Amino acid sequence: MKQKPSINPISSILKNHYEKSFEKFGPSSAGVDWGQDKTRMLIRYNNMLDLVEKPQARKKQSLLDVGCGFGGLAAYARQKDIALNYTGIDVATNMIRWAKKNIKQSKFIEDDFLAHDFSGATYDYIICNGILTQKLDCSLREMDVFAKALIHKMYSLCKKGIAFNIMTTYVNFFAPNLYYKHPAELLSYCLSELSTKVKIDHAYGLYEFTVYVYR
Repeated sequence: MKQKPSINPISSILKNHYEKSFEKFGPSSAGVDWGQDKTRMLIRYNNMLDLVEKPQARKKQSLLDVGCGFGGLAAYARQKDIALNYTGIDVATNMIRWAKKNIKQSKFIEDDFLAHDFSGATYDYIICNGILTQKLDCSLREMDVFAKALIHKMYSLCKKGIAFNIMTTYVNFFAPNLYYKHPAELLSYCLSELSTKVKIDHAYGLYEFTVYVYR
């Protein structure tokens, strides 16, 4: 019998952190540690959905949401009339249980994305919304390794493109629990390691940026 890979150490730390947030605040922006201001959550949802080809929005395209939390993106896409064959994966047990019970017409997997065996499955689009903005107590070196592994696996499983967000270094204060990268450094990395079809949105009103990488 094939043994299931163990959870990544950083994924384990994130699991503990987000389960506590969700237990305290429930299915909300604060529940995924994005603060009480709901507009921040909606900005991030819209940025992720910008990856999806809008002219074909009524044709169901497959999307994998890495670190999906309570499935808020799936519900928001339905409100925006964007038809998706949606799959979410997350390590937070309480979030996934809530999503399975409350978010319909979607699939949810409780597992570590890096350890999960997708058995040859691919997705049109893969997004990671918020996970790579946090490093908590992990070192910068550890988080760099984790982030690159996650981004590479996302790209390997996509058919059309991926999107993810990271804190920008263009700030006047660095919080020790957050993960910051210089936009030019990350752009260079994606261009050299993944694809020449890369776009960065550094123009919205949060201290982060969103990266889009296309096939």
